[in-house]
Amino acid sequence: MSNIFNDAQLRFLEDEFQRSRRRGEKRPPKRDSLRLRFPISRLGDSLISSQEVGRWFANRSKQEDGQPRAKAKTPEQLAILEESFARDPYPDFNERARLVLATLLTKSQVDAWLGRQRQRRPEEVYAAGYPPGTPLPGFEKSEQGTRTFWKEIEAERKRLEQEEHAALQEGNDEYLAAEDEEMA
Repeated sequence: MSNIFNDAQLRFLEDEFQRSRRRGEKRPPKRDSLRLRFPISRLGDSLISSQEVGRWFANRSKQEDGQPRAKAKTPEQLAILEESFARDPYPDFNERARLVLATLLTKSQVDAWLGRQRQRRPEEVYAAGYPPGTPLPGFEKSEQGTRTFWKEIEAERKRLEQEEHAALQEGNDEYLAAEDEEMA
């Protein structure tokens, strides 16, 4: 599941995970990630952070529950995000909404991607005229209707995602039907 943990650490994590399942918990509580990082670190050569422990438990829980892992972004999605980032590393409210609808990623995924890019590429952010610590434009806390706006955007994103999925399914069905005809 992860290559930062050695075999002894993975056994330890798995034992803790199974212990929490026997207690009826989906996964160990977050405070356990803090507590467990020290004994896990002693089983290996390097210090393990509580975030890494928590991430392992989250992924293991998703695996146990049959939930799919997050999919990698497609080249098309990355191209759209990159193009927007190149224009402005701090896109405004409307541009972020456009990115959500154009990529079919959630607002959280778009915001996280942009944030990671700003962290990884500070020289580009600075070159675009944003000094370090610039607040996100269009992200005012008191703005009325923001929550409703994003709910509408998310509903539209889901609708577009379903349309895309249906079109792919229809294309697959047509392909399989044509293949069946060729074999007959």
